[in-house]
Amino acid sequence: MAEKFSIKRLQISRFRGIEKISWNPDPGFNLILGGGDCGKSTILDALGLLFSPTSSFTLSEADYWMREVSKGFEIVATVEISADFGFSPGSRILWPWEWNGAEAVQPSDEPSDNPSNASGVFKIGVFASDGFDLTWEIIQPDDSREHFSVGLRRKFGAIKLSGDEKSDRDLRLVYGSALDRLLSDHSLRSKITTEISKGSLKDHLRV
Repeated sequence: MAEKFSIKRLQISRFRGIEKISWNPDPGFNLILGGGDCGKSTILDALGLLFSPTSSFTLSEADYWMREVSKGFEIVATVEISADFGFSPGSRILWPWEWNGAEAVQPSDEPSDNPSNASGVFKIGVFASDGFDLTWEIIQPDDSREHFSVGLRRKFGAIKLSGDEKSDRDLRLVYGSALDRLLSDHSLRSKITTEISKGSLKDHLRV
């Protein structure tokens, strides 16, 4: 099995211009359309912050919904990860959630002997406090939390460019990450075109 991860659900609360949103991306290609200043870039910024391979991000009041710093903000993603992705914090154990088709739920079966190396669905998040501090965490089914380290975040690969670094791409990829390996496939563009041409784009647009 090739290394793989996919975002099953994204939840954003009180981040910049988004008070609350829950989104279940379709498998494969997703296209976000909308007018100016409606939140498209905020969703990408949220993902960039969640998977940022650095902990030196500086927050301002503008990063909080309506500048209500006291309530903080949170960005949580439910991510499906294949067994060979290497999603493990070392000696600590990560227990996967079950996916019911819409959201992550507590597992109904007995846990496996080696849960961190099994394919599964995991909940990861970044949380901002009223003191402008950020905490990256992996949320376990028993509501306990493990640190979502820089090393693990680097495996996913996408980081947001600063204003001075932008060229023709908004996202730079961490070398050797999952996205870096995907985009190094020279036939990727033709594969995407083939998938899009299989159906009517209009049928998949959500108003």
